[in-house]
Amino acid sequence: MKICVLSPFSHSFLELKARLNASVVLYHWQVVRFRANVPWRGKTVRVLEEFVNFLRLMLALKLYSKEWVIVADAYHVSTLFFGKWLTFLGRRKKIYCFNLFVQRLYGNFLAKRVLRFLLGKDVALAIYSENDFRYFKELNPLLDVRYIPWSGSLTTEVADSLVADNGYVFSGGTSNRDYDFLVRCARLVPGLAFEIVCSRVNTISQPLSANIRVRHDIPQNEFHDIMAGSRAVVIPLKENIGSSGQMVSIASMSLGKTTVFPDFPSVSQYFEDGTTGLMYRGGDEDSLVSILKLVKSDSKRCSEIGREAYTSWDRKFNGDRFAGAVIDHIKDFFWSAR
Repeated sequence: MKICVLSPFSHSFLELKARLNASVVLYHWQVVRFRANVPWRGKTVRVLEEFVNFLRLMLALKLYSKEWVIVADAYHVSTLFFGKWLTFLGRRKKIYCFNLFVQRLYGNFLAKRVLRFLLGKDVALAIYSENDFRYFKELNPLLDVRYIPWSGSLTTEVADSLVADNGYVFSGGTSNRDYDFLVRCARLVPGLAFEIVCSRVNTISQPLSANIRVRHDIPQNEFHDIMAGSRAVVIPLKENIGSSGQMVSIASMSLGKTTVFPDFPSVSQYFEDGTTGLMYRGGDEDSLVSILKLVKSDSKRCSEIGREAYTSWDRKFNGDRFAGAVIDHIKDFFWSAR
């Protein structure tokens, strides 16, 4: 068997190469990305990238051979359309996808129609949240979907000397965030400092009080350095939709922080309330404010929760366990008789 690993990065290819039988031929298909090379950003760039990727796949004659299968961790739409094109030609091909997120398209009728068309018995998905699992199973009950909570390690190095309790609360990330909600709550805990790190696409319309600082679009290593110095990490998710908040949750646990999380499955799957994290009712200001006051007044409790969170991460949610679960699914899918 020959596996084409379609990714803009090398880590997926290297992980597969390290864990699969040496007799399996692996090829890293480097996806074209324009984001770093153009002055404009947004959906237009993504559509163009998907279109170019589709054209390149159509011109890759070796992928028309039945001995090649595909693993994709990015640009799934163009890859799945290529799979449909091959099916039309009578050359069915197995395609395995992970890092496929729906998020804001949950209720979009057109998106559901397109996905239902693309996702057939030759496709398998690794899904990171219960909501996403149900979503894709409703689209196609026969689809090979495996629920594997996203896990991993910090993507940048953090010096041990930076991991400390400097008394402030950290919040960061881009997808499905409600920073206006967090700012309203933070204003009600004036003695507690807040460091919010987000993208400029995350609009904050609420006035900032003296205890709140916002930084935009900083490098990832600086993002983690600021998180490392916090007492607690708040994840202010806006809606109970699919995968969101997971990378920050895992980073917080791996740094031994108290994570303040909403009762949404995408993040609550990682924590035991009161032991490895503190849960608030999503969108409920009173609920979050009461927990923030606890964080302000009880540094010892936060330290204890942080230690338990690190132990839980190391035992259940580190990157090695996650990679192993995904690759086990890949093996089951490609080497099954389906």
